[in-house]
Amino acid sequence: MSERGVPQVLYKYYPPAGVEYALEGQSLRFSSPLTFNDVFDCRYLSDHRYAGTRQSKFRRGLGVVCLTETATNHLMWVHYAQGHRGFVLGFNTAHEFFQMNRPQPVSYDPLPPALEGCAGPDLVLTVHKALEWQYEQEWRIARKFSQSESRDIEFPVEALRAVVLGAEMEQHLRARAVHDLTELKSSNPNVELYEACPNPKSWTIEIKQSFLLQCPTCNGSGVRCHTCNGSGLTHDVREIELQRPPR
Repeated sequence: MSERGVPQVLYKYYPPAGVEYALEGQSLRFSSPLTFNDVFDCRYLSDHRYAGTRQSKFRRGLGVVCLTETATNHLMWVHYAQGHRGFVLGFNTAHEFFQMNRPQPVSYDPLPPALEGCAGPDLVLTVHKALEWQYEQEWRIARKFSQSESRDIEFPVEALRAVVLGAEMEQHLRARAVHDLTELKSSNPNVELYEACPNPKSWTIEIKQSFLLQCPTCNGSGVRCHTCNGSGLTHDVREIELQRPPR
């Protein structure tokens, strides 16, 4: 495994449904590579007599958490956050949780890794991908699972550093995420809320701090609420004051 220094913050992109299992459930899913969009994921070359059987068994038992160095990748917002309708979580990799589950950088190679002789497959094979995937700047946490084990592992709220709302996130999910973050802040005041803002002048995604708050009148429900006009959200007064033109 590589000894390259782990970035202070690593990010994970989520579709809208992730609000329930990731943000509210505080769960990291160790997904099976059999479900990944890369058909070559966790595959390797081998001349062993039973190479095919061994490789299938190896891949079936794997669980992989896919993380990235960036929260501003347009393609990843499209592919993994369902067209900017999802969100991104940023994790503090200095937390004990990530010392026990240490992320490893993905190596992007022109050819798949090869095993020689009778050597069995190892977890290092999970961090090799084709050159075409370099834009993802990926880091991975991989481990083996038995059939009966849950692949959803709870992460401590203190390990969470940032929540980034997608530019096209639906209003009710945006309100729900802000409500969840309000509750999380009671245990982890260091977690911050951000919004992903597409810049049409540069074709880039910019991450800006968000001043959205749960509406105090309706507690974020938006039901028959005139304060927030049904959105469940209000803006921090500081933002309004900052935006006022000078007299």
